[in-house]
Amino acid sequence: MNSTHPESFVFSCLPAPPALDAPQVAGSRRLEYDAFCELALMPYLRFARVRLGDFFLALQVVHSTFVDLAKEWDRALNGPSAPAAAWELLQATMDRCRPSAPRRPTALSGPHDMIVLHCVLGCSIRSIAHLRGLETSEIAARLAFARRSARPTSPCRARHACLPTF
Repeated sequence: MNSTHPESFVFSCLPAPPALDAPQVAGSRRLEYDAFCELALMPYLRFARVRLGDFFLALQVVHSTFVDLAKEWDRALNGPSAPAAAWELLQATMDRCRPSAPRRPTALSGPHDMIVLHCVLGCSIRSIAHLRGLETSEIAARLAFARRSARPTSPCRARHACLPTF
Protein backbone atom coordinates (compact mmCIF):
# COMPACT_ATOMS: atom_id res chain seq x y z
CA MET A 1 0.00 0.00 0.00
CA ASN A 2 1.23 3.44 -0.89
CA SER A 3 1.33 5.35 2.39
CA THR A 4 1.51 8.73 0.64
CA HIS A 5 -1.72 8.18 -1.27
CA PRO A 6 -3.91 5.61 0.51
CA GLU A 7 -6.53 5.92 -2.23
CA SER A 8 -4.06 4.16 -4.55
CA PHE A 9 -4.64 0.93 -2.67
CA VAL A 10 -8.43 1.34 -2.62
CA PHE A 11 -8.50 2.23 -6.30
CA SER A 12 -6.28 -0.73 -7.23
CA CYS A 13 -8.88 -3.06 -5.70
CA LEU A 14 -11.66 -1.74 -7.93
CA PRO A 15 -12.36 -2.88 -11.50
CA ALA A 16 -11.09 -0.70 -14.32
CA PRO A 17 -13.57 1.97 -15.41
CA PRO A 18 -15.68 0.85 -18.40
CA ALA A 19 -14.57 4.02 -20.18
CA LEU A 20 -11.23 2.34 -20.75
CA ASP A 21 -13.11 -0.26 -22.81
CA ALA A 22 -14.93 2.42 -24.77
CA PRO A 23 -15.72 1.28 -28.31
CA GLN A 24 -15.96 4.94 -29.39
CA VAL A 25 -12.17 5.11 -29.50
CA ALA A 26 -10.52 2.94 -32.12
CA GLY A 27 -7.20 2.36 -33.85
CA SER A 28 -4.10 4.36 -33.00
CA ARG A 29 -6.21 6.93 -31.20
CA ARG A 30 -7.17 4.16 -28.77
CA LEU A 31 -3.56 3.89 -27.62
CA GLU A 32 -3.40 7.65 -27.07
CA TYR A 33 -6.68 7.58 -25.15
CA ASP A 34 -5.57 4.69 -22.94
CA ALA A 35 -2.23 6.37 -22.23
CA PHE A 36 -3.93 9.67 -21.39
CA CYS A 37 -6.40 7.97 -19.04
CA GLU A 38 -3.62 6.04 -17.31
CA LEU A 39 -1.58 9.22 -16.74
CA ALA A 40 -4.55 11.36 -15.68
CA LEU A 41 -6.36 8.81 -13.51
CA MET A 42 -4.67 9.32 -10.13
CA PRO A 43 -4.18 13.12 -10.39
CA TYR A 44 -7.83 13.51 -11.43
CA LEU A 45 -8.97 11.21 -8.63
CA ARG A 46 -6.88 13.00 -5.99
CA PHE A 47 -8.02 16.43 -7.21
CA ALA A 48 -11.71 15.44 -7.32
CA ARG A 49 -11.45 13.90 -3.85
CA VAL A 50 -10.05 17.14 -2.41
CA ARG A 51 -12.61 19.30 -4.21
CA LEU A 52 -15.63 17.10 -3.49
CA GLY A 53 -14.62 15.80 -0.07
CA ASP A 54 -15.75 12.26 -0.85
CA PHE A 55 -13.55 9.54 -2.32
CA PHE A 56 -16.37 7.48 -3.81
CA LEU A 57 -18.05 10.52 -5.36
CA ALA A 58 -14.64 11.48 -6.78
CA LEU A 59 -14.33 7.98 -8.24
CA GLN A 60 -17.72 8.35 -9.94
CA VAL A 61 -16.78 11.80 -11.26
CA VAL A 62 -13.51 10.58 -12.77
CA HIS A 63 -15.24 7.54 -14.26
CA SER A 64 -17.92 9.75 -15.83
CA THR A 65 -15.25 12.16 -17.11
CA PHE A 66 -13.46 9.32 -18.90
CA VAL A 67 -16.75 8.05 -20.38
CA ASP A 68 -17.47 11.55 -21.72
CA LEU A 69 -13.89 11.92 -22.92
CA ALA A 70 -14.11 8.66 -24.89
CA LYS A 71 -17.13 10.07 -26.73
CA GLU A 72 -15.27 13.29 -27.54
CA TRP A 73 -11.73 11.96 -27.95
CA ASP A 74 -11.42 12.78 -31.66
CA ARG A 75 -12.60 16.35 -31.04
CA ALA A 76 -10.21 16.68 -28.10
CA LEU A 77 -7.25 15.49 -30.17
CA ASN A 78 -8.12 17.77 -33.06
CA GLY A 79 -8.58 20.78 -30.79
CA PRO A 80 -5.90 23.03 -29.36
CA SER A 81 -5.23 20.79 -26.34
CA ALA A 82 -6.59 17.36 -25.41
CA PRO A 83 -5.58 17.76 -21.73
CA ALA A 84 -7.38 21.12 -21.57
CA ALA A 85 -10.52 19.57 -23.08
CA ALA A 86 -10.34 16.70 -20.58
CA TRP A 87 -9.88 19.13 -17.68
CA GLU A 88 -12.98 21.04 -18.79
CA LEU A 89 -14.91 17.77 -18.81
CA LEU A 90 -13.67 16.99 -15.29
CA GLN A 91 -14.78 20.43 -14.07
CA ALA A 92 -18.19 20.09 -15.76
CA THR A 93 -18.68 16.63 -14.28
CA MET A 94 -17.81 17.89 -10.78
CA ASP A 95 -20.33 20.72 -11.25
CA ARG A 96 -23.02 18.24 -12.37
CA CYS A 97 -22.40 15.96 -9.40
CA ARG A 98 -22.71 18.79 -6.89
CA PRO A 99 -25.85 20.63 -8.07
CA SER A 100 -26.34 22.29 -4.68
CA ALA A 101 -22.88 23.88 -4.83
CA PRO A 102 -22.72 27.25 -6.57
CA ARG A 103 -21.15 27.14 -10.01
CA ARG A 104 -17.73 28.77 -10.00
CA PRO A 105 -16.78 31.04 -12.88
CA THR A 106 -13.91 29.52 -14.87
CA ALA A 107 -11.72 32.61 -14.52
CA LEU A 108 -11.81 32.31 -10.73
CA SER A 109 -11.40 28.54 -10.62
CA GLY A 110 -7.95 28.68 -12.22
CA PRO A 111 -5.97 30.09 -9.29
CA HIS A 112 -7.90 28.06 -6.72
CA ASP A 113 -7.42 24.85 -8.70
CA MET A 114 -3.73 25.66 -9.06
CA ILE A 115 -3.39 26.04 -5.27
CA VAL A 116 -5.10 22.69 -4.71
CA LEU A 117 -2.92 20.96 -7.30
CA HIS A 118 0.35 22.61 -6.29
CA CYS A 119 0.14 23.13 -2.54
CA VAL A 120 -2.35 20.55 -1.35
CA LEU A 121 -1.55 17.69 -3.73
CA GLY A 122 2.11 18.58 -4.26
CA CYS A 123 2.04 18.60 -8.06
CA SER A 124 4.92 20.38 -9.74
CA ILE A 125 4.26 23.36 -11.98
CA ARG A 126 5.29 21.24 -14.94
CA SER A 127 2.88 18.39 -14.07
CA ILE A 128 0.04 20.89 -13.54
CA ALA A 129 0.78 22.36 -16.96
CA HIS A 130 0.60 18.89 -18.49
CA LEU A 131 -2.65 18.04 -16.66
CA ARG A 132 -4.34 21.32 -17.54
CA GLY A 133 -3.00 21.58 -21.08
CA LEU A 134 -1.39 24.96 -20.39
CA GLU A 135 2.13 26.37 -20.61
CA THR A 136 4.27 26.29 -17.46
CA SER A 137 4.53 30.09 -17.59
CA GLU A 138 0.71 30.32 -17.42
CA ILE A 139 0.64 28.05 -14.38
CA ALA A 140 3.38 30.04 -12.65
CA ALA A 141 1.53 33.30 -13.40
CA ARG A 142 -1.74 31.94 -12.00
CA LEU A 143 0.00 30.72 -8.85
CA ALA A 144 1.67 34.12 -8.42
CA PHE A 145 -1.72 35.80 -8.89
CA ALA A 146 -3.25 33.51 -6.27
CA ARG A 147 -0.50 34.39 -3.79
CA ARG A 148 -0.80 38.13 -4.42
CA SER A 149 -4.59 38.08 -4.18
CA ALA A 150 -4.62 36.31 -0.81
CA ARG A 151 -4.96 38.73 2.11
CA PRO A 152 -1.66 39.16 4.02
CA THR A 153 -3.26 37.78 7.21
CA SER A 154 -5.13 35.01 5.42
CA PRO A 155 -4.51 31.51 6.79
CA CYS A 156 -4.64 30.42 3.15
CA ARG A 157 -1.62 32.58 2.35
CA ALA A 158 0.29 31.26 5.36
CA ARG A 159 -0.57 27.65 4.53
CA HIS A 160 0.41 28.10 0.93
CA ALA A 161 3.84 29.56 1.43
CA CYS A 162 4.87 27.22 -1.38
CA LEU A 163 3.31 29.58 -3.91
CA PRO A 164 5.84 31.42 -6.04
CA THR A 165 6.46 35.05 -5.13
CA PHE A 166 7.44 36.40 -8.57
